[in-house]
Amino acid sequence: MDAITRRALMAQFAVTGFVAGAFDRMRRDDRGQGAVEYIGIIIAVAAMLVIVMAIIKGDVANGLKDAIKKAIDSVTGG
Repeated sequence: MDAITRRALMAQFAVTGFVAGAFDRMRRDDRGQGAVEYIGIIIAVAAMLVIVMAIIKGDVANGLKDAIKKAIDSVTGG
């Protein structure tokens, strides 16, 4: 085996090892997963509130809307 072939094989092994290691790290990386779960919970709660408000009509729905709006305004400062 000549020197060029040997160097080409060494480069191929180095790149293959680097790529395999990068894919392994990506597969095991869980950073940011908690934020995605919290967003999913917030979306589910918001959907349930919309459904409940659509079912309940009249003064109860308006009172619930006002209470939710006041709570949001108190948190956001608006």
